[in-house]
Amino acid sequence: MLAAALPTGPDAVQNARNERGKPMTLDGAPNPYTPPTAPLDLPPSDGSPAILKSRRLTRFAGAFLEGLVTGIPGAIALFAMGALGDPAAIRPFQPAYVVNLLISLGFFALNVWLWSTRAQSIGKALVGMRIAALDGRPATLNRLLIRQVPLFLLGLLAGLSSNPLAAGLLGTVMLVDVLAILLPDRRCLHDYWAGTIVVEASPVNDPTLVERA
Repeated sequence: MLAAALPTGPDAVQNARNERGKPMTLDGAPNPYTPPTAPLDLPPSDGSPAILKSRRLTRFAGAFLEGLVTGIPGAIALFAMGALGDPAAIRPFQPAYVVNLLISLGFFALNVWLWSTRAQSIGKALVGMRIAALDGRPATLNRLLIRQVPLFLLGLLAGLSSNPLAAGLLGTVMLVDVLAILLPDRRCLHDYWAGTIVVEASPVNDPTLVERA
């Protein structure tokens, strides 16, 4: 009689659950020996890339390395021209200034190529980061230009300005832009106006697959 009352067959285990999906004993009571469960942090199932924001220290390291890479050639040019350490020689439109401006434009062009092919700058390529839209997809070239061109122009205006107050104001704006990364969202001001984030360039998020503008 007892055997006839017990559930049998392949559905017995599935049926031995209450309305909340918790395992039960065969007499209908919750099973006190069921191990605890927790939801798994699985990657998205729709094929979208996992968003792994880069660390602040990594971003600072990338900016520092890019400054070295782009700054050393200019310093070598100034030294070769005898203008290193001479403020008068690097005033706007002086030969040393023009040479450094051309070097800066050359590195900017290199960055544009990296943005269009890898969604990376020189520094970000060195430390394994890339620039993405807010959904984690590689940023378009148009978005990257919106992100970077204002910064380049601010730096150019600060270098051209003969007014110390104006140059200091422009420098302060650029400093505030960088310090915004200390906010919880880990984004600089130029990330906010361009709608971008900086993420780890992992194999899952192939940085060469840049969405064309």
